[in-house]
Amino acid sequence: MYLVPAVMALPYASPDAITSGKTFDWRTTFAFASITAIVYGIRWKLYQYFVSAIVVIPLISLTFKCWRAPIKGSVEERLLIIGLSSMFFATELSIPFWFNIKSLQMIQFSYRFLAPASVAGLLGCAWCLRRTKRGETPVWIAIAATAVFLFGMQLKLFAEGQNIFFEGDLGRRLYSDQNMLPAVHGLDWLSYGKSGGFNNECKRLNLQCNILDNWPESRRWRIIVQERNSEFVKIRLPAFAYPTWTVVVNGSIQSRLVDPATGAIIATLEELDNLVELRWTPLIEERIGWAISSLSALFLVLLQIKVSLENWKL
Repeated sequence: MYLVPAVMALPYASPDAITSGKTFDWRTTFAFASITAIVYGIRWKLYQYFVSAIVVIPLISLTFKCWRAPIKGSVEERLLIIGLSSMFFATELSIPFWFNIKSLQMIQFSYRFLAPASVAGLLGCAWCLRRTKRGETPVWIAIAATAVFLFGMQLKLFAEGQNIFFEGDLGRRLYSDQNMLPAVHGLDWLSYGKSGGFNNECKRLNLQCNILDNWPESRRWRIIVQERNSEFVKIRLPAFAYPTWTVVVNGSIQSRLVDPATGAIIATLEELDNLVELRWTPLIEERIGWAISSLSALFLVLLQIKVSLENWKL
């Protein structure tokens, strides 16, 4: 559910994010990092500690379940082996392998092994429900806690993904990690924010700009042209020209124009009084990701209903 949309969206990512710089340092990406955190630093605290803890919940529950009632060669036992093996390569325990196997380093982030570990753990817990006695709660707690935490994190990441503005501290914070910088960015994108961002852009073009809405899916401004020296005015809006954004001026959709120096999206103002809007439309890659995740969740729900009905008949 992660790999398909991620691979499809590769053309939108900055090539530098995959081939060079701090982003490519796998030594900073271990789950539950301790020694490597001191020596090499930490790349993403949220993922390396909080998400790692979430992934471990169903694996611990599954280990407890298999230990109490071992069934050699069972589905849950095999899933547990897959999950623990993946978790091994996500942690510092596997660091000798990472240092000596170049193909492992090309995975880029060791915490990417958390994804198969999470899937194996959840599927194993779901399979355990087929033999779970009524009143036995560890498996239920593991599934419920993981689902709630991952859903909350997904909403947080979704909101952050729509904040592709690059003004001042916000821009430096969002894109200090090159992995977040889109391919459309220009070499001078930082200068836009440092020079005053959108406010400075309006001042430079002698425009009166007022913010009307500032929602994740829609940004709107009322822009008044105070002095016109040509038939139209082109203004750089404070967002990268990412393909999810559509520029609408006075109700008309404009073709996407990009400022090559910064990568900012451009709006063309032909009237004196203009209503400018940026609309967010999810990419097909994003829709596919949501569809795969939703179908997976539906499958687990239907499996649970089936198991509950079988237990009720017994």
